[in-house]
Amino acid sequence: MSGFAVSLRDEGISELSTSLGKVLTGAAAAAALLCANASAVQAAPAPLSSDGFWAGTCQAGRACIEASTPPPYKWWNFDGCYFHTFYLLPSKGTAHGNAFRVTYQDDKWDDVEPWTTRWLDARNETKYVYVYC
Repeated sequence: MSGFAVSLRDEGISELSTSLGKVLTGAAAAAALLCANASAVQAAPAPLSSDGFWAGTCQAGRACIEASTPPPYKWWNFDGCYFHTFYLLPSKGTAHGNAFRVTYQDDKWDDVEPWTTRWLDARNETKYVYVYC
C-alpha cells in the first residue's frame, strides 16, 4: 500500500511539474507579448501622414487636427491639399484657410469649414483627411 501511495505521489509530482512548465511557458509568452505591445504604445508617434508635422499650434494657412491624447506637440499640421492617409484618435479640427473632411475607420465623416475649429469624434480613429483647395 505504501508503494502505491509513493507511485501516485511521484506521478502527481510529474503531472504537476508538467502543468507548471506549461503555465510558466504560457506566462512567459504572455509577458513577451505584453512588453511588445507596451513598447509600441510608448514609442514616439509614427508619422501619421507623410505630408505634415507636429506643432504646438495649428499654423497659419493649414488644416490641422488636435490629438485626443497629445504627444509632446499636440497639433498635426497637414502639408498641402487633397488626400492624406491619417491614423489618430482626434480631439478637434481647425481650418486656418481651406475646409477639410475627416473620414473615420467606420466610414463616417466630419467636415471642418474654413476659418473654424470644431470637435471631432475622439472615440473613432481617423482613416484619411481630404483638404479642399
